[in-house]
Amino acid sequence: MNTWLFFAALAPLLWGFSNVVDTAVRRRHVLDNFTNMWFLAAARLPLIIILIIFTWPQNLPSTGNIIGMMVAGILWMLPFVLYYRAVEFEEPSRIALLLQMSNLFILPIAFFVIGERLAG
Repeated sequence: MNTWLFFAALAPLLWGFSNVVDTAVRRRHVLDNFTNMWFLAAARLPLIIILIIFTWPQNLPSTGNIIGMMVAGILWMLPFVLYYRAVEFEEPSRIALLLQMSNLFILPIAFFVIGERLAG
């Protein structure tokens, strides 16, 4: 089996698991959307530190790239506030179906922002 196919099939499984865990945590333990979002971001910090340690110093990005990555991370985390707000009112199975609509927006945004074209 192709490696990319394995990872592409594993990702939705992990996202489904994540949706259920997010709902349980949101409804039973952490009732604030922003706290949930910051916890999610902070939970990734150990992985980032490990990656920096193993790539030090040969693969460290420039300061401009680091700022760009921070902005991208902020933009990545902001939709989670809306996601947690939706989890507050509805079941994760319904929310997950609507989240899959993001694929409809990827191509037009990629086309206009970075000039990506469909290859045949």
